[in-house]
Amino acid sequence: MKNKLYLLLAGLIILGSFGIMGCAKEEKNAKVTAEQLIGQDFLLVSLDGEAFPGDTPPGMRFDDNMRISGNFCNRYTGTATLEGGTIKVGQMASTKMACANGYLNNLERVVPAMLMDGADLSLENDRLYIRQGGHEVIYKKAR
Repeated sequence: MKNKLYLLLAGLIILGSFGIMGCAKEEKNAKVTAEQLIGQDFLLVSLDGEAFPGDTPPGMRFDDNMRISGNFCNRYTGTATLEGGTIKVGQMASTKMACANGYLNNLERVVPAMLMDGADLSLENDRLYIRQGGHEVIYKKAR
């Protein structure tokens, strides 16, 4: 009888630990909300694993009503929707100046396409991850 009680207790402990681990995982992968983004400024860290090569990284800001704005070589703006961890911008407006920086030119091509197509969005440790179509852009919260 004692052995059965110990086995039952051990089983409950093991099952309980799986439940605790599951909760921790859910918390880390929690969906980003508009409230977490509105009023926040972010600075570019990297595109597809390649760190920004300059001293002043491009930024992205989320204003009221989820209007995003930022800059690479050119400034851009658009209104985003956020649903189920996916961010999407219907239309983006941008200036059209020539840019000699290849890294920034690549950003100007990739990031708007990601946002207009709908990209997965996560926020972990003050880092904003935008993923879509095999690309990953990482921003960090500006201080």
